Amino acid sequence: MKKSLKLGGYGGQGVITLATMISECVIGMGKEVVQTQAYVAIARGGSVFAEVVISDEKIDYPRAISPDYMVLLSEDAAKAYKKQINKNGGVYIIDSTTVTKLKSKKLAVHKVPAAQISKEKWDTPKYANMILFGAISVLTGLYTREAAESSVAQKSSGKNLPINQQALAKGFEIGETLKAARAEEVKQAAEASP
Repeated sequence: MKKSLKLGGYGGQGVITLATMISECVIGMGKEVVQTQAYVAIARGGSVFAEVVISDEKIDYPRAISPDYMVLLSEDAAKAYKKQINKNGGVYIIDSTTVTKLKSKKLAVHKVPAAQISKEKWDTPKYANMILFGAISVLTGLYTREAAESSVAQKSSGKNLPINQQALAKGFEIGETLKAARAEEVKQAAEASP
């Protein structure tokens, strides 16, 4: 099995943190992983992307060519990277607070209003990446809930730990809802086709 993700957004959204945490979870499950990242601008607010390549075997190329999962946190990232996705079954996971225009007739688009939920619940968008971390776990199956919970416990400090745990749990919940809705769509489409 070889899978890849590309994550894009702007500096300050936690794109690199998210990619690093995903990588660490997958390594902990005994997989081979390569994670790369790039900042188009070093300043906060500049464009950022990260890629994660996961395999059961040795990885011979470190970049995500035709990523299976595209995690997009800004309109600029959506414009820049959306066409790179695997056209045969790729999945978009977007923060629908900050990415509002992405649509696909053939591929799944999972809309997670992470920044909106974080802002409403904790008065800041900074926990959006933890919500996404939980949702990505459920929607991709690349790492377990237990691995995600352990990662959050290790990476969080002091007062941020309970909030990060709540945000992660919210992400799991949203992921389950979106996964069930997608399964129902696929089932209805199969029943409707001759």
